[in-house]
Amino acid sequence: MKKIIFPGWAVPLDLYSEFEPDYILDFGFFKNQSSKLNSIDCPIDSIKSDDLKNSIPQDDLHIIAHSLGSLPALMLATELKNIKKISIFAGFAKFTQSDDSPHGKPASGINMMQGMMGLACAMVLSKFFNEMTKPSDFVIKALPKPNSSELKKGLELLKSEDLRQILPEINIPVAIFHGKDDAIVNFKLAEELDNLLPDSSLKLIENAGHALPFTHNEYTREI
Repeated sequence: MKKIIFPGWAVPLDLYSEFEPDYILDFGFFKNQSSKLNSIDCPIDSIKSDDLKNSIPQDDLHIIAHSLGSLPALMLATELKNIKKISIFAGFAKFTQSDDSPHGKPASGINMMQGMMGLACAMVLSKFFNEMTKPSDFVIKALPKPNSSELKKGLELLKSEDLRQILPEINIPVAIFHGKDDAIVNFKLAEELDNLLPDSSLKLIENAGHALPFTHNEYTREI
């Protein structure tokens, strides 16, 4: 079975090298991003189209999804028979807060990030990485050429998507790993995933945040 990474929003691809993946999707969040990993170009617009399905290798696949990457992973899980297993780190089926999802992030905060992306992209990413790495002292630095238009599209996906209704249709094993101190995605959203998926397991990790795959890489060996 081949391992393929569905990365998080604005995360440099090489950070996922600990997983030793066979493939990794490149959503285009950084211009001319070079990676030691075997990357597959996957513009963020293609996530909800047949282009994404057509770009996925035909091997039996184990998807490893981080944060935003959990959305396309869950979308594909009901459509592609060669997906045999999913591992989700700091993921969710719905990111934005609503009356029936009180633990999500307010849309107003995402709107603010989108508005600042053109003028102060570096500042937005710096603040995001600071929140992402809490409570550890792990450091993430943005690559030198952020693609603000694709980053904004990624934020729009986070703001608008709600996949909770399809979760009962996903009949493959899903392992969920989530930090109890995640400042970006409340662990309650991981519990919601676990409750709605038919064949899932949940591991909540103390003293871990949104950068869980990089700060607690012992869990990469559990998937």
